[in-house]
Amino acid sequence: MLEVGPFRILNAIVCDDARREDNGKAILIGVYTGSILISRFPAQMQLAVWIEHEVTKIGNFQFSCRIILDDELEIFQVTGDALLNELAPGVLAFGGVPLQLQRPGSLKVELRIAEEEWTAVRTISIIKGQAPTGAVNF
Repeated sequence: MLEVGPFRILNAIVCDDARREDNGKAILIGVYTGSILISRFPAQMQLAVWIEHEVTKIGNFQFSCRIILDDELEIFQVTGDALLNELAPGVLAFGGVPLQLQRPGSLKVELRIAEEEWTAVRTISIIKGQAPTGAVNF
């Protein structure tokens, strides 16, 4: 499994939106499983990132998460402090990330602790095409 500082990454999901219900359950809307399928370019959309992890170290850690388009353009970055006081599962979630796409390419979600090197936790391709119709097998 991938480890970034005190986080053991279990899953990194790119979707249209991520919400939490009043009862604590998560709702992930429009999950991209293999690629982001765009019918025509240019295109505008919003994304959310949902990173499930296990805490492997106790302490206060500064973390940053960013999204890179085509390995060159940083389109989003957030930095925060994580006060980790128990070895338990958790989630880092970010939503409402605006995205303007001019052509097919790739999108990379990266995470780092303090000033360490960036680590890619998810890469997803952006392709031109139409969504399949009818039943889809997962």
